[in-house]
Amino acid sequence: MEFFHRAKVVRLRSQHNKFLTACDDEEGVKQTRHGSSKAARWAVETVEGKPNVIRLKSCQTWKYLSASDDHFLLGMTGKKVLQASPRARSDPIVEWEPLKEGSWVRLRTRKGNFLRANGGIPPWMNSVTHDVPSRSATQDWVLWMVDILEVDYQSGPLVKEDDGADHHDQTAGEGGNLDHEEGLSRSSSYSSTMNTVEKIGSDDR
Repeated sequence: MEFFHRAKVVRLRSQHNKFLTACDDEEGVKQTRHGSSKAARWAVETVEGKPNVIRLKSCQTWKYLSASDDHFLLGMTGKKVLQASPRARSDPIVEWEPLKEGSWVRLRTRKGNFLRANGGIPPWMNSVTHDVPSRSATQDWVLWMVDILEVDYQSGPLVKEDDGADHHDQTAGEGGNLDHEEGLSRSSSYSSTMNTVEKIGSDDR
């Protein structure tokens, strides 16, 4: 959960160096290299009574990232990841549990599957499903890098350092928006788990 501690808006970068992106049809989700796109930005919401669970809402369509029960392809284990209406806000299908794995994070559904960025040839190429990888070659496909774009400085004034001392975070300007030319101030626990926030659009080459 520390990856999303006080995060307000994030991007999720897959092992294929592509970003989780909301499709224009306001229904599907895919991977693209357009990290500067608004469709690649996701607002983070906490879930009352579930401190280790979050929701992710598209900053483009304002719909929630959801784990459906529909199979991506008939006969295959992977299931569709879709955009769910805001009316589904209280539905567990839009809830994800972040699990730290080194400097990466896995996002687990309520049923134990993981958000997976698929590779290979169409129709798998650039698709996003939720599944439990059964082959070692695809184990890393459920790992995501979290790029924090905006921080909520009102969610808590202090961060506990490893040495037991309390330290105030540095502000990143009015409204909590990060200047993309500067690094994100973080505690020592973050320095081992997060990349420095990159300038938006630096990946669109």
